[in-house]
Order: sequence, then structure tokens, then C-alpha cells
Amino acid sequence: MKIKSAKKVFYDALNYALASYAEIDSFVTLNRKDILANEFQPTVMRINEEMRVKYVEIKTPKQFLAPLI
Repeated sequence: MKIKSAKKVFYDALNYALASYAEIDSFVTLNRKDILANEFQPTVMRINEEMRVKYVEIKTPKQFLAPLI
């Protein structure tokens, strides 16, 4: 990942890390640069397992609100 791209998703990644540590059920993000795409989920799960933190399901705002509508 280029530094410019990393800067665009830094806060999403930081907030996701905090959500994992806090054991929150869902993490909602705008998914900037598609960095948190479904193809990346296995990598996120593996990293969380290595770090011994809970995997938090990543959702877009539309996915998160769908059950409420």
C-alpha cells in the first residue's frame, strides 16, 4: 500500500483496532479505498487471531442499518 493510501485509511484502521480490543460486535466504516473489502477479511481475521483480539465484523453504513429498515 502506498503511503497516500495508508494515510486515507489510517483512522479506519485505528478505530477498527480499538473496536477489536473493546470486543465490539460490529465496526461501521465508509470503507475508504476499499481497504476493508471482503477479500481482505481473512487477513484481518488472521491478524486478530495472532494479536489475540476479537474479530469484529466490518460493515458499511448500509449493511449496518439494513436490519433496522
